[in-house]
Amino acid sequence: MGKSRIGSRARRALLILVAVAMVGALSTTADAITWKKDDSGAIALPTEDACPTFSTPPPYSTWFNIDDMEQRGYWDGKNPAPWDYSKKLSQVICGAADGARIDIGMYFMRALGTMNDNALGSRPETDPELIYNALEWVHDHRKVSIGIVLEGNKLRMTDTDKDNLAERLKGIASIKYCKSGCLNTSSSFPSAVSHEKFLTISDTVWAGDKGKPKHPAVLSLSGNFARSQLRWYHQEVTLVYDDSELVRQFVGRYDDMYYCATTKCSSSKGFADVQKLKKQRGIWIDPIYRHYTDAGRGTAVSFSPQPKTAPDFYTKQFDDVDCAVDESIRVAMFKLTESKAQRMADSLKRLKGRGCDVKLLLTAEGGTTTISPKVVKILAKAKVPTSCVGVATHTKMILIGPARGNQGRALVGTTNMSTSGLRYNEDHVLTFDTRRASASYVESMRRLYSDYMTGWYEMSKDTGPCS
Repeated sequence: MGKSRIGSRARRALLILVAVAMVGALSTTADAITWKKDDSGAIALPTEDACPTFSTPPPYSTWFNIDDMEQRGYWDGKNPAPWDYSKKLSQVICGAADGARIDIGMYFMRALGTMNDNALGSRPETDPELIYNALEWVHDHRKVSIGIVLEGNKLRMTDTDKDNLAERLKGIASIKYCKSGCLNTSSSFPSAVSHEKFLTISDTVWAGDKGKPKHPAVLSLSGNFARSQLRWYHQEVTLVYDDSELVRQFVGRYDDMYYCATTKCSSSKGFADVQKLKKQRGIWIDPIYRHYTDAGRGTAVSFSPQPKTAPDFYTKQFDDVDCAVDESIRVAMFKLTESKAQRMADSLKRLKGRGCDVKLLLTAEGGTTTISPKVVKILAKAKVPTSCVGVATHTKMILIGPARGNQGRALVGTTNMSTSGLRYNEDHVLTFDTRRASASYVESMRRLYSDYMTGWYEMSKDTGPCS
C-alpha cells in the first residue's frame, strides 16, 4: 500500500461543505464535547498530577482521526507525539467517577517498547500510552477497577506484546486472553477471534451530581489501542452517554468474554444472562437479533456470533429502505469478503433499481487484507459504484438517509462484511435511528448522523478504482 495522497486544507474544507450541503446545516447548539485545553490551547493530556476531562457531553458523540492525518500527514514517522484522537480518548477515561468500573474488550493492544516497520524503523507506542496514563490515574486516585479481555492469537499479541502490556498495566488492570475467540469452543473454527473494540464506564463525573443517579458511558471504536491502528487507517470512535441499558448490554458482553477467557465456557452457568447465549456448532451465539436500549434513545446493539440462519446486520437494513424517502446509501467498510460480496452486491443493486443513490468505499489493502479480484468483479457486474480509498479505512459504517437533511439510520461498530465477522468472531454493530429517537435525544442523534456523513465524505476524497 502506497503512501497517502491526502490533499490540502482547501480540498478538505470543500468536501466538508459538500457534506454539510448533503445532510443539512450542522447543529450549532451546545451539544458537542468541549475538550479541556492546556495553556497552549492544545487538548490537555493526563499527567501524574491531573486527569483532565470535560463537562456533561451530549447523548451521542463521534470523532475521527482524519483531522490528525490532515494536520500531520499520513504515517507521520518522524513525529512520535500522540494524536488528538487519543488525547480525546484519555479525557473520556478521566471522566470515570470514584469507585467506578471500567471494562475493556479489545482485539489487541500495544504497550511499551516499539513496533518495527520496514518503512519507519522503530516507533514508540505514544498514542495508547495516553490511554494507559488515564487508566493509571483513575485507578490510583479514584479507586476505579479495570478489567481487560483480549484475543490471545499470537499473530496479533505475541508473547513479547503480552509481557509489555502486563508490565505497563501491572497493579492497574486485570488482563485476560481468549484463544480463537472467547465464545468459540469448537476446534472447527481455528481462525475465530475476539474482534471487539469497546470500553464501558459504570459511572462518570461529567454531570457533577456525584453519582446520584449514576451516569454510565460506552465507547465503541473501529480501531484497537495501538499506534499503528491510528497512523495507518482511518478510524472513528463513538461515545454514548447515560444509556443504562446499552451499558448493561456491553458489560454483560464483557462478563461473558471474561468467563470464557478464564474457564473456556463449556457450561452456560457462568454467563451474565444478559444476551441469553445459546450454543450452536460449538459457538455461544446471541439469539436476539437486536437489543434496544433506554426508552427514547433510538439506539440498538447487535452482537456476533449470530445464529447460522440469521440475516446479517447490514443487508437486512436495506430490505425496507424506501428510496423515495431515504435516497442516500453510503458505505465505508474495511473488509468485504468473497463469501459475503454477492449478498452485499445484490442488495445494493436492488437499492439502485429502486432509485437509491448508492456509493461504497472499500479498503484496497490494509495489513493482511486485500480486496480480491472476485469481489471487484462481483461489484462491477452488479454496477455498484465502488471506490477504494488511498488511506485504508478501518471503519464499518453504513449510512441510510435522505439526499438532504440529517434524518436517517447509521450503523457503526466492529463487524466486517465477512463470514467470520458475522458468524464466529466476537463483534458488535450499533444502530442509531433518528426517527426512533424522542425529542430529548433527536437533536444530538441528528448531529451524530451529520458527523458520520462528514467523515464519510472526508474518507472519500482520496479514492480510485478497486483492482
